Amino acid sequence: MANPTTNYGFVLPTSSDLVTDLPADFDVALQGVDTRLKALQPGTTLGDLAYSSATANTNTRLGIGSTGNVLTVAGGVPTWSAPTGGLNLITSSTFSSVSTVSLPNDTFSSTYDNYYLTVNITSGSASGDCAVRFRTSGTDNSSASYFITGQKITLTPTQTLIGLSSQTYIHGPYIEGSSGTETNFSWTIFNPNLSAVTMMLMNSSTRSFTTDIRSVGFNATTVFDSLTIFPNSGTFSGTYRIYGLKKS
Repeated sequence: MANPTTNYGFVLPTSSDLVTDLPADFDVALQGVDTRLKALQPGTTLGDLAYSSATANTNTRLGIGSTGNVLTVAGGVPTWSAPTGGLNLITSSTFSSVSTVSLPNDTFSSTYDNYYLTVNITSGSASGDCAVRFRTSGTDNSSASYFITGQKITLTPTQTLIGLSSQTYIHGPYIEGSSGTETNFSWTIFNPNLSAVTMMLMNSSTRSFTTDIRSVGFNATTVFDSLTIFPNSGTFSGTYRIYGLKKS
């Protein structure tokens, strides 16, 4: 038994070994192969990864991360962590035939300055605005500090200019509940958790091909941690998702 391999040092039988030695020789050789293969693949659990360690011909096991984690590098080695870049989902929910949808407290925090909200309204029991109020510690702010400017364009085509100030809520997109028309809108929300004027840019569309573009906000330096969405008449159903935008 000599003849070691170049990379891993496996000891193999040589041409001069006696036939009677071969079973024992192969036992030694294959045990070395088995030991080295395990060092190269140290995984024990579904989803494990292996990466090169500081020890030659040996890998380190990286256990599977948690749901939603991404693979990144910390201290020169790969690791799983919560995503910190781009557009990160904070919370989402589906609602059915309700008159109010309140996002969780602390939806807005110091983690992000700006947010992106999408709402898909699948039905409404009555026609009217989809309204919004900002909230702090579970309490809606209904002071007359909301303002809305923008325009609404219909398929006719007809353009309607919008300008409202000193409102007690934000007048959002129109829900055509009587016809069951779907309404979809997205809002980019700026600085809700900072002591600053909170601004939003709203875009919406309906299945009846109505487009709504508005600049809305709260004209006072108030810190908010959440918001409430509600139809100003009847109930509605749909889904919302809100994301945090990476700071840098």
